[in-house]
Amino acid sequence: GMNKTSDENFALQMRIAASALIGQQVSYLGKDGKPVTGTASSVSFAGGVPTVTVGGVDINLDSISGVTAAKAS
Repeated sequence: GMNKTSDENFALQMRIAASALIGQQVSYLGKDGKPVTGTASSVSFAGGVPTVTVGGVDINLDSISGVTAAKAS
């Protein structure tokens, strides 16, 4: 019972964290190993780890290495 509750709480925390990234500038390492920065535009909870869409690319939440406030347009 306690393990299930703990797992559910962790999953909820990941969803909240991913949702808070929408509209923020995020950084991650691209497939070439170089840093990529872009604005998070959406989040999906379809898999075990939420994915954040950045510039049309879906990035696992745990692959995001940095967050900064989005620049005013």
